[in-house]
Amino acid sequence: MRCRCVFVFVFMSMLFCLCAAPAYADSWSFQSIDEWGAGGSLVLDDEDNPHVTYYVYREIYREPDTSRNGFYYAFWDGINWIAQLVDSAGSAKALFLDDDNQLHIGYQKYDELKYALWNGTHWNNQTLVSSEELAGVADMAFDSKGNLHIAYAHPRINNEGYVELHLTYAFWDGSHLVAQIVDSTLGINEFPSIAVSPNGVPHISYFHRPLFSNSSVGSLRYATRTALSANWTTQTIDTTNYAFSSIAVDSKGYPHASYYNGSLRDGVWNGTIWDIQTVDPPIKIDDVSSGSQIVLDFYDTPHISCVNYTNQMYVVEADSKWGYQADRPKSRFGW
Repeated sequence: MRCRCVFVFVFMSMLFCLCAAPAYADSWSFQSIDEWGAGGSLVLDDEDNPHVTYYVYREIYREPDTSRNGFYYAFWDGINWIAQLVDSAGSAKALFLDDDNQLHIGYQKYDELKYALWNGTHWNNQTLVSSEELAGVADMAFDSKGNLHIAYAHPRINNEGYVELHLTYAFWDGSHLVAQIVDSTLGINEFPSIAVSPNGVPHISYFHRPLFSNSSVGSLRYATRTALSANWTTQTIDTTNYAFSSIAVDSKGYPHASYYNGSLRDGVWNGTIWDIQTVDPPIKIDDVSSGSQIVLDFYDTPHISCVNYTNQMYVVEADSKWGYQADRPKSRFGW
């Protein structure tokens, strides 16, 4: 089995990291994109040139000069990295390259969700979800047609005067935004991860906890629907102490979710039940805010990037076994 996987990791400088498969056997190579940077996201064009977004916030490095702060886009033209300022701040949630290799960006700027498109001379930025409608961290995904799918927590005040968080889904077709409540179960529904299958069906994993409960006690849930006008269905994947998850969809349309529950887990819907595997040997974490990212290759093989005690890790399942690679020591600034 041969596949190629590309990940971006961030340290004190913005680094591009490439691994050619079998990924758990070969070494990583690095290029410097920018002297500063964090929060990298990446997509490849038809010629396999990388397109990267990242943000510069020099205060976290205790640097007094903040003139370069902002949300950036950089692309490799085959010789050099070329960077552009997209917005004064932001963190990318989704990237999409159209047939003209124009980049579409879904991103979060503080407590707003935004969309950016390069018009040939400058970036056009639009606010899709305002601060009054958003609580915490959201997620976005483009479908194959370039439509943007959004999952986020919407704060609502209930009849007793308490604030609840309702899981909300929004669909942006480039000109109109349609939003729907997915899960209004009493309590807190937050930290969503969203993926879209080839036929445009959205899949969302998210964390639920009762309204009056210890914040670390809850369940990982999954929501989907079959059509724009269809009702949402929800399921519990697992009970867990950690809020963050990552979701991907395989060639059969089945969701895969990576998450922590004492150690790294991979949950797969097999059409009947959730088949949950604990990555063996267990990968434990030193920070409950640390997350994982799952990607499926052409063969539906899961590839997971995560953080353990001392290293940034890359994990892949092959022949029913998990292979590992420690990329490099973890920066105190995170990914």
